[in-house]
Amino acid sequence: MSPKTIFLKRTFVRLLLLLASVIVSAVAADRPKLVIYISVDQMKAEYLDWYKAEFTGGFKRFLRDGAVFTNADLNYAPSETGPGHAALGTGAYPVHSGILSNEWLDRKSGINHYCVEDTTAGKVDGEGGGVSPKTLVVTGLGDWWKKSIPGSKVVSLSVKDRAAILMGGQHPDYAF
Repeated sequence: MSPKTIFLKRTFVRLLLLLASVIVSAVAADRPKLVIYISVDQMKAEYLDWYKAEFTGGFKRFLRDGAVFTNADLNYAPSETGPGHAALGTGAYPVHSGILSNEWLDRKSGINHYCVEDTTAGKVDGEGGGVSPKTLVVTGLGDWWKKSIPGSKVVSLSVKDRAAILMGGQHPDYAF
């Protein structure tokens, strides 16, 4: 084996051991009572530095005590709301999540599909309807959270229906 291969294998083993220790530590730690996951569509990472002095209260605390990812990369195209929020919420690229774009044309039927369209989804309290995470074919953070901590609630909010629905996973309690 080449020195480079040996180095890579050792590095991989070290990373696995580090990951295992982090997981064990996280499981042993007290579980949080509230997790807030924020994604701001089309927001430049530089804004966090440029406007840092303007942030107060909760948002200032998010930046100080939370995990902030300022160098994230979408390694696929198109970078639209539907596939982007599905990728953030599930860790899966569009080819695997089922969310290919905000809208796409089914070549066989000739029908245009909206990423969260679901003709079987009824209204809730007389509002909404016609949308759901039905097209999302993989589980996401909300689903994993609910599975690991029974009784947890997942609430997803957004101005855009596709962002709220897809960030909440396949079975959120509420998506607004």
